[in-house]
Amino acid sequence: MKRLSLKAMALMSACLIAPHPSAALEPDISDPFGIAEQTGKVFEEGGVEAVHQFLEKAVRLGRNKGVFTPDWAIVFLMLSDSIRNTRENPAYALRITEEGLALARQGGANWARDAEILEVGRAYALADLGRYEEAVEAATLALPAFRQQFGDAVADEFAGYAEGWAEGRAGAFNYSVQEAAERALKAAEEALDRADYGAALTSGARGFLPPDTGIDPMALGLITARAGLVTARALFALGKAPEAQKALLAAAAEVAAPGWETAMDSDAGWLIPTEPSRGTLADLFFWLGKVAASQGDIALSRAALSRAQGQTSDPRLRTVILFTRTMSQVSAGNGIEAAQELEAAAPIARAAGAEDQAALALFYAQMARAIAAPTWDAVDTAGLIAATEAALAEAAKGGAIDPDFLRGEAAAMLVRTEAFGAATHYARAALAGTAEKIAQAGDTAIGFEAGQQTLRALAESFLAGAQRQDSTLPQANCFVEDGFGCVVIQDRP
Repeated sequence: MKRLSLKAMALMSACLIAPHPSAALEPDISDPFGIAEQTGKVFEEGGVEAVHQFLEKAVRLGRNKGVFTPDWAIVFLMLSDSIRNTRENPAYALRITEEGLALARQGGANWARDAEILEVGRAYALADLGRYEEAVEAATLALPAFRQQFGDAVADEFAGYAEGWAEGRAGAFNYSVQEAAERALKAAEEALDRADYGAALTSGARGFLPPDTGIDPMALGLITARAGLVTARALFALGKAPEAQKALLAAAAEVAAPGWETAMDSDAGWLIPTEPSRGTLADLFFWLGKVAASQGDIALSRAALSRAQGQTSDPRLRTVILFTRTMSQVSAGNGIEAAQELEAAAPIARAAGAEDQAALALFYAQMARAIAAPTWDAVDTAGLIAATEAALAEAAKGGAIDPDFLRGEAAAMLVRTEAFGAATHYARAALAGTAEKIAQAGDTAIGFEAGQQTLRALAESFLAGAQRQDSTLPQANCFVEDGFGCVVIQDRP
Protein backbone atom coordinates (compact mmCIF):
# COMPACT_ATOMS: atom_id res chain seq x y z
CA MET A 1 0.00 0.00 0.00
CA LYS A 2 1.95 2.96 -1.27
CA ARG A 3 3.15 5.55 1.24
CA LEU A 4 1.40 3.89 4.19
CA SER A 5 3.83 3.42 7.07
CA LEU A 6 4.68 -0.15 8.00
CA LYS A 7 3.44 0.23 11.56
CA ALA A 8 0.06 1.47 10.34
CA MET A 9 -0.12 -1.42 7.87
CA ALA A 10 0.70 -3.90 10.61
CA LEU A 11 -2.03 -2.48 12.82
CA MET A 12 -4.55 -2.54 10.00
CA SER A 13 -3.66 -6.13 9.10
CA ALA A 14 -4.17 -7.20 12.72
CA CYS A 15 -7.51 -5.42 12.82
CA LEU A 16 -8.72 -7.11 9.65
CA ILE A 17 -8.28 -10.53 11.24
CA ALA A 18 -10.40 -10.02 14.35
CA PRO A 19 -14.19 -9.51 14.31
CA HIS A 20 -15.52 -6.13 15.37
CA PRO A 21 -19.00 -5.08 16.37
CA SER A 22 -20.58 -2.44 14.12
CA ALA A 23 -21.10 -0.18 17.15
CA ALA A 24 -17.31 0.32 17.26
CA LEU A 25 -17.45 2.61 14.19
CA GLU A 26 -17.83 5.70 16.38
CA PRO A 27 -14.39 6.75 17.71
CA ASP A 28 -13.99 6.06 21.41
CA ILE A 29 -11.73 8.92 22.41
CA SER A 30 -11.13 7.38 25.84
CA ASP A 31 -9.07 4.61 24.16
CA PRO A 32 -6.68 5.87 21.46
CA PHE A 33 -5.17 2.43 20.83
CA GLY A 34 -8.72 1.11 20.48
CA ILE A 35 -9.26 3.78 17.82
CA ALA A 36 -6.29 2.34 15.92
CA GLU A 37 -7.79 -1.14 16.18
CA GLN A 38 -11.21 0.12 15.03
CA THR A 39 -9.77 1.15 11.67
CA GLY A 40 -9.92 -2.49 10.56
CA LYS A 41 -13.70 -2.58 10.74
CA VAL A 42 -13.93 0.87 9.20
CA PHE A 43 -11.73 -0.30 6.33
CA GLU A 44 -13.89 -3.39 5.79
CA GLU A 45 -17.04 -1.30 5.53
CA GLY A 46 -15.83 1.79 3.69
CA GLY A 47 -12.27 1.42 2.44
CA VAL A 48 -9.34 3.80 2.74
CA GLU A 49 -11.44 6.97 2.45
CA ALA A 50 -13.65 5.88 5.35
CA VAL A 51 -10.53 5.21 7.46
CA HIS A 52 -9.27 8.71 6.73
CA GLN A 53 -12.55 10.32 7.75
CA PHE A 54 -12.72 8.14 10.88
CA LEU A 55 -9.23 9.16 11.99
CA GLU A 56 -9.87 12.82 11.26
CA LYS A 57 -13.06 12.67 13.32
CA ALA A 58 -11.23 10.98 16.20
CA VAL A 59 -8.54 13.68 16.28
CA ARG A 60 -11.13 16.44 15.95
CA LEU A 61 -13.17 15.04 18.86
CA GLY A 62 -10.05 14.49 20.94
CA ARG A 63 -8.87 18.04 20.33
CA ASN A 64 -12.26 19.49 21.21
CA LYS A 65 -12.38 17.51 24.47
CA GLY A 66 -8.74 18.14 25.36
CA VAL A 67 -8.00 14.47 26.03
CA PHE A 68 -4.69 14.07 24.19
CA THR A 69 -2.06 11.98 26.00
CA PRO A 70 1.08 10.20 24.76
CA ASP A 71 -1.17 7.23 23.86
CA TRP A 72 -2.63 9.35 21.06
CA ALA A 73 0.68 9.36 19.17
CA ILE A 74 -0.35 6.20 17.29
CA VAL A 75 -3.57 7.86 16.09
CA PHE A 76 -1.60 10.86 14.83
CA LEU A 77 0.83 8.53 13.05
CA MET A 78 -1.99 6.74 11.23
CA LEU A 79 -3.72 10.01 10.33
CA SER A 80 -0.45 11.42 8.99
CA ASP A 81 0.02 8.36 6.78
CA SER A 82 -3.57 8.64 5.59
CA ILE A 83 -3.13 12.31 4.70
CA ARG A 84 -0.10 11.47 2.59
CA ASN A 85 -1.77 8.43 1.07
CA THR A 86 -5.25 9.76 0.30
CA ARG A 87 -4.82 13.54 0.27
CA GLU A 88 -1.29 13.89 -1.12
CA ASN A 89 -0.73 16.79 1.25
CA PRO A 90 2.74 16.40 2.78
CA ALA A 91 2.70 19.81 4.47
CA TYR A 92 -0.42 18.88 6.47
CA ALA A 93 0.94 15.37 7.08
CA LEU A 94 4.13 16.87 8.49
CA ARG A 95 2.16 19.08 10.85
CA ILE A 96 0.09 16.14 12.13
CA THR A 97 3.22 13.99 12.53
CA GLU A 98 4.98 16.65 14.55
CA GLU A 99 1.92 17.03 16.78
CA GLY A 100 2.01 13.28 17.39
CA LEU A 101 5.74 13.48 18.10
CA ALA A 102 5.13 16.19 20.69
CA LEU A 103 2.62 13.91 22.44
CA ALA A 104 4.95 10.89 22.35
CA ARG A 105 7.83 12.89 23.78
CA GLN A 106 5.64 13.93 26.70
CA GLY A 107 5.64 10.25 27.71
CA GLY A 108 9.40 10.28 28.31
CA ALA A 109 11.39 7.04 28.10
CA ASN A 110 8.27 4.85 27.93
CA TRP A 111 7.37 6.42 24.60
CA ALA A 112 10.84 6.92 23.14
CA ARG A 113 10.46 4.04 20.68
CA ASP A 114 7.08 5.32 19.46
CA ALA A 115 8.59 8.75 18.95
CA GLU A 116 11.32 7.20 16.83
CA ILE A 117 8.71 5.35 14.74
CA LEU A 118 6.86 8.63 14.23
CA GLU A 119 10.09 9.99 12.83
CA VAL A 120 9.62 7.56 9.91
CA GLY A 121 6.41 9.31 8.89
CA ARG A 122 8.09 12.66 9.43
CA ALA A 123 10.97 11.61 7.19
CA TYR A 124 8.62 10.66 4.35
CA ALA A 125 6.70 13.94 4.64
CA LEU A 126 9.90 15.99 4.65
CA ALA A 127 11.17 14.14 1.57
CA ASP A 128 7.83 14.72 -0.18
CA LEU A 129 8.38 18.43 0.41
CA GLY A 130 11.88 18.23 -1.08
CA ARG A 131 13.49 18.91 2.31
CA TYR A 132 15.90 16.01 1.86
CA GLU A 133 18.54 17.02 4.39
CA GLU A 134 15.96 17.12 7.19
CA ALA A 135 14.43 13.88 5.90
CA VAL A 136 17.79 12.11 6.16
CA GLU A 137 18.23 13.39 9.70
CA ALA A 138 14.77 12.12 10.69
CA ALA A 139 15.43 8.76 9.05
CA THR A 140 18.73 8.40 10.88
CA LEU A 141 16.98 9.00 14.20
CA ALA A 142 14.24 6.52 13.39
CA LEU A 143 16.30 3.70 11.88
CA PRO A 144 17.52 1.89 15.05
CA ALA A 145 14.01 1.52 16.53
CA PHE A 146 12.61 0.78 13.08
CA ARG A 147 15.15 -2.02 12.58
CA GLN A 148 14.44 -3.49 16.02
CA GLN A 149 10.68 -3.54 15.48
CA PHE A 150 10.43 -4.56 11.81
CA GLY A 151 13.66 -6.44 11.11
CA ASP A 152 16.71 -5.97 8.91
CA ALA A 153 15.07 -6.45 5.51
CA VAL A 154 12.49 -3.71 5.99
CA ALA A 155 14.98 -1.43 7.74
CA ASP A 156 17.52 -1.86 4.93
CA GLU A 157 14.86 -0.86 2.39
CA PHE A 158 14.04 2.26 4.41
CA ALA A 159 17.75 3.04 4.72
CA GLY A 160 17.98 2.82 0.92
CA TYR A 161 15.33 5.53 0.57
CA ALA A 162 17.28 7.68 3.00
CA GLU A 163 20.42 7.23 0.89
CA GLY A 164 18.45 8.45 -2.12
CA TRP A 165 17.26 11.48 -0.18
CA ALA A 166 20.86 12.24 0.74
CA GLU A 167 21.57 12.40 -3.00
CA GLY A 168 18.52 14.60 -3.64
CA ARG A 169 16.32 11.86 -5.09
CA ALA A 170 12.75 10.92 -4.15
CA GLY A 171 12.17 7.30 -3.18
CA ALA A 172 9.54 4.80 -4.25
CA PHE A 173 7.38 5.78 -1.26
CA ASN A 174 7.62 9.47 -2.13
CA TYR A 175 5.89 11.59 -4.71
CA SER A 176 6.98 14.99 -5.93
CA VAL A 177 5.11 17.81 -4.23
CA GLN A 178 5.35 19.62 -7.55
CA GLU A 179 3.60 16.72 -9.27
CA ALA A 180 0.92 16.70 -6.58
CA ALA A 181 0.32 20.42 -7.12
CA GLU A 182 0.14 19.85 -10.87
CA ARG A 183 -2.50 17.16 -10.36
CA ALA A 184 -4.51 19.42 -8.05
CA LEU A 185 -4.41 22.26 -10.57
CA LYS A 186 -5.46 19.94 -13.38
CA ALA A 187 -8.41 18.81 -11.27
CA ALA A 188 -9.31 22.47 -10.61
CA GLU A 189 -9.19 23.27 -14.33
CA GLU A 190 -11.41 20.29 -15.10
CA ALA A 191 -13.86 21.49 -12.45
CA LEU A 192 -13.93 24.90 -14.13
CA ASP A 193 -14.76 23.23 -17.44
CA ARG A 194 -17.70 21.50 -15.73
CA ALA A 195 -18.79 24.79 -14.11
CA ASP A 196 -18.19 23.19 -10.68
CA TYR A 197 -16.78 26.39 -9.23
CA GLY A 198 -16.78 25.37 -5.58
CA ALA A 199 -14.84 22.23 -6.48
CA ALA A 200 -12.41 24.37 -8.50
CA LEU A 201 -11.73 26.52 -5.44
CA THR A 202 -11.10 23.46 -3.29
CA SER A 203 -8.65 21.85 -5.73
CA GLY A 204 -7.02 25.15 -6.66
CA ALA A 205 -6.20 25.86 -3.01
CA ARG A 206 -3.94 22.77 -2.98
CA GLY A 207 -1.74 24.44 -5.59
CA PHE A 208 -0.57 27.12 -3.15
CA LEU A 209 2.66 25.57 -1.86
CA PRO A 210 4.78 26.79 1.05
CA PRO A 211 8.10 28.44 0.14
CA ASP A 212 10.21 25.69 1.76
CA THR A 213 9.20 22.91 -0.64
CA GLY A 214 12.62 22.55 -2.25
CA ILE A 215 11.15 23.42 -5.67
CA ASP A 216 13.07 25.75 -7.96
CA PRO A 217 11.84 29.31 -7.16
CA MET A 218 10.86 30.00 -10.78
CA ALA A 219 8.87 26.75 -11.00
CA LEU A 220 7.26 27.54 -7.65
CA GLY A 221 6.29 31.00 -8.89
CA LEU A 222 4.59 29.55 -11.96
CA ILE A 223 2.70 26.95 -9.89
CA THR A 224 1.52 29.65 -7.49
CA ALA A 225 0.44 31.83 -10.42
CA ARG A 226 -1.58 28.94 -11.89
CA ALA A 227 -3.24 28.36 -8.52
CA GLY A 228 -4.14 32.04 -8.38
CA LEU A 229 -5.52 31.90 -11.91
CA VAL A 230 -7.88 28.96 -11.33
CA THR A 231 -8.95 30.45 -8.00
CA ALA A 232 -9.70 33.80 -9.61
CA ARG A 233 -11.65 32.26 -12.48
CA ALA A 234 -13.84 30.38 -10.01
CA LEU A 235 -14.34 33.51 -7.88
CA PHE A 236 -15.27 35.57 -10.95
CA ALA A 237 -17.80 32.95 -12.05
CA LEU A 238 -19.27 33.08 -8.54
CA GLY A 239 -19.83 36.81 -8.86
CA LYS A 240 -16.87 37.82 -6.68
CA ALA A 241 -15.02 40.07 -9.12
CA PRO A 242 -13.08 42.18 -6.53
CA GLU A 243 -11.74 39.03 -4.88
CA ALA A 244 -10.90 37.57 -8.30
CA GLN A 245 -8.96 40.70 -9.27
CA LYS A 246 -6.98 40.58 -6.01
CA ALA A 247 -6.08 36.93 -6.65
CA LEU A 248 -5.02 37.68 -10.23
CA LEU A 249 -2.83 40.61 -9.20
CA ALA A 250 -1.09 38.39 -6.66
CA ALA A 251 -0.61 35.74 -9.34
CA ALA A 252 0.79 38.30 -11.77
CA ALA A 253 3.31 39.39 -9.10
CA GLU A 254 4.68 35.84 -9.11
CA VAL A 255 5.68 36.00 -12.78
CA ALA A 256 6.09 39.67 -13.73
CA ALA A 257 8.38 42.27 -12.16
CA PRO A 258 6.88 45.21 -10.25
CA GLY A 259 5.81 48.01 -12.56
CA TRP A 260 4.71 45.74 -15.41
CA GLU A 261 1.42 47.66 -15.56
CA THR A 262 3.18 50.76 -16.89
CA ALA A 263 6.10 49.12 -18.74
CA MET A 264 6.49 50.23 -22.35
CA ASP A 265 7.66 46.78 -23.48
CA SER A 266 5.12 44.06 -22.66
CA ASP A 267 7.66 41.36 -23.54
CA ALA A 268 10.13 42.47 -20.85
CA GLY A 269 10.21 42.25 -17.08
CA TRP A 270 9.30 38.58 -16.66
CA LEU A 271 10.47 36.79 -13.51
CA ILE A 272 10.30 33.36 -15.16
CA PRO A 273 11.34 31.98 -18.57
CA THR A 274 8.39 32.70 -20.85
CA GLU A 275 9.02 30.20 -23.63
CA PRO A 276 7.63 27.04 -21.98
CA SER A 277 5.02 29.04 -20.07
CA ARG A 278 3.41 31.23 -22.74
CA GLY A 279 0.02 29.52 -22.56
CA THR A 280 -0.29 30.01 -18.81
CA LEU A 281 0.94 33.60 -18.98
CA ALA A 282 -1.48 34.46 -21.79
CA ASP A 283 -4.42 32.98 -19.86
CA LEU A 284 -3.41 34.68 -16.61
CA PHE A 285 -3.14 38.17 -18.09
CA PHE A 286 -6.20 37.71 -20.29
CA TRP A 287 -8.31 36.95 -17.22
CA LEU A 288 -6.76 39.84 -15.33
CA GLY A 289 -7.69 42.10 -18.24
CA LYS A 290 -11.22 40.71 -18.35
CA VAL A 291 -11.82 41.05 -14.62
CA ALA A 292 -10.25 44.51 -14.44
CA ALA A 293 -12.51 45.66 -17.30
CA SER A 294 -15.55 44.39 -15.42
CA GLN A 295 -14.43 46.51 -12.46
CA GLY A 296 -13.99 49.62 -14.57
CA ASP A 297 -10.18 49.62 -14.24
CA ILE A 298 -9.58 50.27 -17.93
CA ALA A 299 -5.87 51.15 -17.62
CA LEU A 300 -5.07 47.90 -15.80
CA SER A 301 -7.22 45.95 -18.25
CA ARG A 302 -5.40 47.32 -21.28
CA ALA A 303 -1.97 46.70 -19.75
CA ALA A 304 -2.88 43.10 -18.85
CA LEU A 305 -4.42 42.37 -22.25
CA SER A 306 -1.32 43.75 -23.97
CA ARG A 307 0.78 41.31 -21.94
CA ALA A 308 -1.58 38.47 -22.84
CA GLN A 309 -1.54 39.26 -26.54
CA GLY A 310 2.25 39.26 -26.58
CA GLN A 311 2.34 35.70 -25.21
CA THR A 312 0.05 33.95 -27.70
CA SER A 313 -0.18 33.34 -31.42
CA ASP A 314 -3.40 31.32 -31.07
CA PRO A 315 -5.93 33.07 -33.32
CA ARG A 316 -8.82 32.07 -31.07
CA LEU A 317 -7.29 33.50 -27.92
CA ARG A 318 -6.17 36.63 -29.77
CA THR A 319 -9.76 37.11 -30.92
CA VAL A 320 -11.07 36.65 -27.36
CA ILE A 321 -8.48 39.16 -26.13
CA LEU A 322 -9.78 41.53 -28.79
CA PHE A 323 -13.36 41.06 -27.53
CA THR A 324 -12.29 41.95 -24.01
CA ARG A 325 -10.29 44.98 -25.09
CA THR A 326 -13.08 46.33 -27.25
CA MET A 327 -15.64 45.83 -24.48
CA SER A 328 -13.49 48.08 -22.30
CA GLN A 329 -13.70 50.63 -25.13
CA VAL A 330 -17.48 50.32 -24.99
CA SER A 331 -17.37 50.96 -21.24
CA ALA A 332 -15.34 54.08 -21.93
CA GLY A 333 -17.98 55.33 -24.41
CA ASN A 334 -16.22 54.32 -27.63
CA GLY A 335 -18.76 51.74 -28.79
CA ILE A 336 -18.68 52.56 -32.50
CA GLU A 337 -14.87 52.31 -32.66
CA ALA A 338 -15.05 49.02 -30.79
CA ALA A 339 -17.67 47.68 -33.20
CA GLN A 340 -15.53 48.66 -36.19
CA GLU A 341 -12.50 46.90 -34.72
CA LEU A 342 -14.54 43.75 -34.10
CA GLU A 343 -16.00 43.81 -37.60
CA ALA A 344 -12.49 44.08 -39.02
CA ALA A 345 -11.37 41.10 -36.90
CA ALA A 346 -14.10 38.78 -38.23
CA PRO A 347 -12.58 38.10 -41.68
CA ILE A 348 -9.15 37.59 -40.06
CA ALA A 349 -10.58 34.94 -37.76
CA ARG A 350 -12.42 33.34 -40.67
CA ALA A 351 -9.25 33.19 -42.74
CA ALA A 352 -7.57 31.37 -39.83
CA GLY A 353 -10.36 28.78 -39.86
CA ALA A 354 -11.98 30.08 -36.68
CA GLU A 355 -15.54 30.49 -37.93
CA ASP A 356 -16.94 30.46 -34.41
CA GLN A 357 -14.68 33.34 -33.38
CA ALA A 358 -15.68 35.28 -36.49
CA ALA A 359 -19.34 34.80 -35.56
CA LEU A 360 -18.64 35.92 -32.00
CA ALA A 361 -16.79 38.99 -33.25
CA LEU A 362 -19.83 40.04 -35.30
CA PHE A 363 -22.17 39.29 -32.39
CA TYR A 364 -20.18 41.50 -30.03
CA ALA A 365 -19.90 44.16 -32.72
CA GLN A 366 -23.69 44.31 -32.81
CA MET A 367 -23.78 44.42 -29.00
CA ALA A 368 -21.30 47.31 -29.02
CA ARG A 369 -23.40 49.21 -31.56
CA ALA A 370 -26.53 48.58 -29.50
CA ILE A 371 -24.87 49.96 -26.36
CA ALA A 372 -23.67 52.99 -28.32
CA ALA A 373 -27.13 53.71 -29.78
CA PRO A 374 -28.56 57.02 -28.51
CA THR A 375 -31.98 55.49 -27.74
CA TRP A 376 -33.45 52.01 -27.48
CA ASP A 377 -35.52 52.70 -30.60
CA ALA A 378 -32.28 53.29 -32.50
CA VAL A 379 -30.88 49.81 -31.75
CA ASP A 380 -30.47 47.67 -34.87
CA THR A 381 -32.50 44.78 -33.47
CA ALA A 382 -32.62 42.91 -36.79
CA GLY A 383 -28.83 43.03 -37.04
CA LEU A 384 -28.40 41.86 -33.42
CA ILE A 385 -30.85 38.97 -33.87
CA ALA A 386 -29.14 37.91 -37.11
CA ALA A 387 -25.71 37.97 -35.41
CA THR A 388 -27.11 35.99 -32.47
CA GLU A 389 -28.54 33.31 -34.75
CA ALA A 390 -25.26 33.06 -36.70
CA ALA A 391 -23.27 32.60 -33.46
CA LEU A 392 -25.80 30.04 -32.17
CA ALA A 393 -25.42 28.10 -35.42
CA GLU A 394 -21.66 27.93 -34.77
CA ALA A 395 -22.29 26.90 -31.15
CA ALA A 396 -24.43 24.00 -32.38
CA LYS A 397 -21.36 22.62 -34.16
CA GLY A 398 -19.56 22.28 -30.82
CA GLY A 399 -16.57 24.24 -29.55
CA ALA A 400 -16.15 26.96 -26.98
CA ILE A 401 -19.33 29.02 -27.47
CA ASP A 402 -21.85 28.63 -24.66
CA PRO A 403 -25.24 29.02 -26.38
CA ASP A 404 -27.10 29.77 -23.14
CA PHE A 405 -24.70 32.55 -22.23
CA LEU A 406 -25.10 33.97 -25.74
CA ARG A 407 -28.90 33.86 -25.52
CA GLY A 408 -28.79 35.50 -22.10
CA GLU A 409 -26.63 38.35 -23.39
CA ALA A 410 -28.93 38.93 -26.36
CA ALA A 411 -32.08 38.73 -24.21
CA ALA A 412 -30.79 41.28 -21.69
CA MET A 413 -30.22 43.74 -24.56
CA LEU A 414 -33.31 43.04 -26.69
CA VAL A 415 -35.79 43.15 -23.81
CA ARG A 416 -35.39 46.94 -23.69
CA THR A 417 -36.20 47.31 -27.40
CA GLU A 418 -39.27 46.66 -29.49
CA ALA A 419 -37.92 43.16 -30.20
CA PHE A 420 -39.04 42.01 -26.77
CA GLY A 421 -40.61 38.91 -28.29
CA ALA A 422 -37.17 37.69 -29.40
CA ALA A 423 -35.84 38.55 -25.94
CA THR A 424 -38.50 36.36 -24.32
CA HIS A 425 -37.68 33.52 -26.71
CA TYR A 426 -33.94 33.67 -25.97
CA ALA A 427 -34.43 34.04 -22.22
CA ARG A 428 -36.81 31.06 -22.08
CA ALA A 429 -34.30 28.83 -23.91
CA ALA A 430 -31.39 30.06 -21.78
CA LEU A 431 -33.35 29.40 -18.59
CA ALA A 432 -34.05 25.80 -19.59
CA GLY A 433 -30.46 25.12 -20.69
CA THR A 434 -28.89 26.72 -17.60
CA ALA A 435 -31.23 24.90 -15.21
CA GLU A 436 -30.26 21.59 -16.84
CA LYS A 437 -26.56 22.36 -16.45
CA ILE A 438 -27.00 23.17 -12.78
CA ALA A 439 -28.91 19.95 -12.21
CA GLN A 440 -26.16 17.89 -13.85
CA ALA A 441 -23.15 19.73 -12.46
CA GLY A 442 -23.12 18.25 -8.95
CA ASP A 443 -21.24 21.32 -7.71
CA THR A 444 -20.68 22.41 -4.13
CA ALA A 445 -23.16 24.69 -2.35
CA ILE A 446 -21.27 27.84 -3.32
CA GLY A 447 -21.25 26.82 -6.98
CA PHE A 448 -24.95 25.99 -6.84
CA GLU A 449 -25.71 29.45 -5.44
CA ALA A 450 -23.81 31.07 -8.31
CA GLY A 451 -25.90 29.06 -10.77
CA GLN A 452 -29.05 30.22 -9.03
CA GLN A 453 -27.92 33.84 -9.44
CA THR A 454 -27.52 33.26 -13.17
CA LEU A 455 -31.00 31.74 -13.30
CA ARG A 456 -32.45 34.76 -11.49
CA ALA A 457 -30.90 37.15 -14.03
CA LEU A 458 -32.31 35.11 -16.91
CA ALA A 459 -35.70 34.94 -15.21
CA GLU A 460 -35.73 38.73 -14.93
CA SER A 461 -35.13 39.06 -18.68
CA PHE A 462 -37.83 36.48 -19.39
CA LEU A 463 -40.40 38.11 -17.11
CA ALA A 464 -39.64 41.57 -18.45
CA GLY A 465 -40.13 40.32 -22.02
CA ALA A 466 -43.32 38.46 -21.10
CA GLN A 467 -44.67 41.54 -19.35
CA ARG A 468 -44.01 43.68 -22.43
CA GLN A 469 -45.71 41.09 -24.64
CA ASP A 470 -48.78 41.02 -22.40
CA SER A 471 -48.89 44.80 -22.35
CA THR A 472 -49.82 44.74 -26.06
CA LEU A 473 -53.02 42.77 -25.40
CA PRO A 474 -56.24 44.78 -25.74
CA GLN A 475 -57.39 43.73 -22.26
CA ALA A 476 -54.14 44.90 -20.62
CA ASN A 477 -54.30 47.81 -18.16
CA CYS A 478 -50.73 49.12 -17.81
CA PHE A 479 -49.28 51.77 -15.55
CA VAL A 480 -47.34 54.59 -17.14
CA GLU A 481 -44.84 54.91 -14.26
CA ASP A 482 -41.61 52.93 -14.43
CA GLY A 483 -41.47 49.96 -12.10
CA PHE A 484 -45.14 49.05 -12.43
CA GLY A 485 -46.44 46.29 -14.63
CA CYS A 486 -49.76 45.49 -16.27
CA VAL A 487 -52.99 43.92 -15.17
CA VAL A 488 -54.36 41.56 -17.84
CA ILE A 489 -58.05 40.74 -17.47
CA GLN A 490 -59.17 37.49 -19.08
CA ASP A 491 -62.68 36.12 -19.31
CA ARG A 492 -63.04 32.67 -17.79
CA PRO A 493 -65.91 30.24 -18.49
